[in-house]
Amino acid sequence: MVRVATIHPQIDFGISIISQLVAMVEELTEVMKKFALSNEECSITNLDVGDSSLSKKECLLSLMGKVRSERVANFTGVKNFVSNAWGYPKDLKVTKLGPNLFQFIIPDEEDQDRVVSGDPWVMDNQLLILEKWYEGIEDDQNAFISPMWVQMWNLPIHWISKEVGKKIYIPWSEGDHYSSNWRQRRKTP
Repeated sequence: MVRVATIHPQIDFGISIISQLVAMVEELTEVMKKFALSNEECSITNLDVGDSSLSKKECLLSLMGKVRSERVANFTGVKNFVSNAWGYPKDLKVTKLGPNLFQFIIPDEEDQDRVVSGDPWVMDNQLLILEKWYEGIEDDQNAFISPMWVQMWNLPIHWISKEVGKKIYIPWSEGDHYSSNWRQRRKTP
């Protein structure tokens, strides 16, 4: 490394950092020159519909859950909460699929129906919204919606009416999801 006499120590520090970065790039370049895939690693693998049949069967036994929160839900906390709140369903498996997205495998269909009919679940002041699995649910923007009551305080008495309530109602997504049969009216395959 070539040292340059400078007046400012900050410039010396900057030159030192740049020299370290150059050395790292050179080292990485040498490593990448030696990198090569074997013939087996370069081969093409063909998959057909039958390959996913076992996973699909497991998915059909599952519920998908989305925690609606700005915070990322703790996996262990979610697992402990659902086990306790749902009465320890037999053979329950919980898998984290992404930030606040979980798969709950519940083999017994009666347990599944009981759990889904009780949602939305509130865990640590966060909504856990459940849906039975269907192909494409992970990308469906309308999959994880739920009715919600909002209590408004200190409204003047003359503003407490159905007309005012309708004006301040804001749906989460397109369509009317606040009525009593909201679950049946949602898009489901």
